[in-house]
Amino acid sequence: TPFMNAEAASVSKAESLVATAEQHAGALKWQISYELTKEIKQPDMKVFNLTKNAYLDAQKELAKISVKDKAKLEKRLEENVGIHYSRSTGYIDALTSGSKIVDKTTQYNKLFAENPTSDATEKSYHELSSEIRKQAILLYRVYGKSTRDAILTKYKTPAEKALNSTK
Repeated sequence: TPFMNAEAASVSKAESLVATAEQHAGALKWQISYELTKEIKQPDMKVFNLTKNAYLDAQKELAKISVKDKAKLEKRLEENVGIHYSRSTGYIDALTSGSKIVDKTTQYNKLFAENPTSDATEKSYHELSSEIRKQAILLYRVYGKSTRDAILTKYKTPAEKALNSTK
């Protein structure tokens, strides 16, 4: 029975870790929701890191157990934590790629204002166009239509307008 006691302790520890991860993921879920925040901003990275660490710890603990509860706990972990962790990662990636587009747009607008026909302006035009195509993939991966639309409006639309108005 010592084996049974160790297994039961491991299961209860796994359940505890899953519950902790679910709490952190619940907080993170609302930080990446445009419906709640009404703004596009970086989520609290402390909450993100707590979620990530709790998720990874729970996965490690689940790998150690070998009972019938394992499948149920793994499913609960993925549905309640893993999905929000991966969505928040996509959201953070979109913010990072959006800032790259903003930087290129600012640079292009500055060069165009100085000398619209220079080689540097033309090069910047093509760099911005390329950056939009390259980074748009990450922008479209954001979960939630309203959040995705807000990100596109904040980052992609101004860059496209800058290009189209100066063609």
